[in-house]
Amino acid sequence: MAKRKILVVDDDADLRRLMSLTLGMAGFDVVTAVDGEDALTKVRAERPDLVLLDIMMPKMDGYETCRRLRKLPEGANIPVIMLSAADQVTDKVRGLRAGANDYISKAADSREILARIEAHLRPTAARPAHITGILGAKSGVGATILAVNLAIALQQAGDRSVALLDWHLPMGDVSTMLGLTPRHTLDEFATQIDELDAQMLEQVMLRHPSGIQIIPSSQSLDTTALTPDALDPVLDVASRMVNYIVIDAGWAADTAWIQPLEVVDELLFLVTPELSVLRRTALYLEWERNQALFGDRLRLVINRDGVDGGVPASEIEALLHVKVFARLPEDAERVMFSINQGTPLVQSAPRSALARSISRLARELVKSSE
Repeated sequence: MAKRKILVVDDDADLRRLMSLTLGMAGFDVVTAVDGEDALTKVRAERPDLVLLDIMMPKMDGYETCRRLRKLPEGANIPVIMLSAADQVTDKVRGLRAGANDYISKAADSREILARIEAHLRPTAARPAHITGILGAKSGVGATILAVNLAIALQQAGDRSVALLDWHLPMGDVSTMLGLTPRHTLDEFATQIDELDAQMLEQVMLRHPSGIQIIPSSQSLDTTALTPDALDPVLDVASRMVNYIVIDAGWAADTAWIQPLEVVDELLFLVTPELSVLRRTALYLEWERNQALFGDRLRLVINRDGVDGGVPASEIEALLHVKVFARLPEDAERVMFSINQGTPLVQSAPRSALARSISRLARELVKSSE
């Protein structure tokens, strides 16, 4: 995915260098301007996606620069965030009236500045499909099993089209669990991912007898040509082809692959009742609280609930300070049989306690999306 371009306007060379470094490390392309006139020139020439604009500058202050920028065809709709050492209400009001979208103190934490930038760059139009991400706290907690069965349960819950995206990279197991062999994968379109369209995606999609569509990303054992940013264009196209998308996101091994998941309508964070998993979960939740990617869209799901020797759900809630959203009972024998037969549990044993729990979860998600 092409980098978003940020124009930093400030007469202070040290601040320009600091902001360039911070934004560059966050994955943005950075252009700088030393004053208001330079900023207007750069807006015309560079067409930035967002402007960070200092207020106190010689020749032309930030207020006047913003007013003139808004009169340019190239600058009429660009998000503008004003940066100032002053933090008075009157300064904020004046900045917003001059045409700024936001106002933030230069003393703000870099995480807040990045969060404000990302918020203004986030598409305003919601994707048509309801998107559910499934992320495991650790390898082996059952994220793929839940993703496969939940996708089919969503299909069964109503007259809706469902796509299951295998985003467990470099090599996921969705196709294998469903007894399917991919003809193509998203890896093959990695260099064209920004130009991805429905026709290209249809070459990758596999149709399961249940009616769901499978989107395999990679079949390579040790590497993938895809990057974390590739998720966005894939979801843009897929969400216009189906009503629901379930993402098997694997497990929380690398935060770079978690951040693009912030576009989901809910993230089901899957844990099992064992201390090693819960320790990892506590670390992840602390990271999430600092990043604020999902907020109340993160839903804790316990798999293998009630297994002998497992930590009870009430203790898990107390330990993690998070309310459990769903509990899935242990059913190792039926799960193993369903995997080896290539027939998901919600089809092979629909009356089992685990299948009923997953179907109930699917109905909850359908209800929340209506």
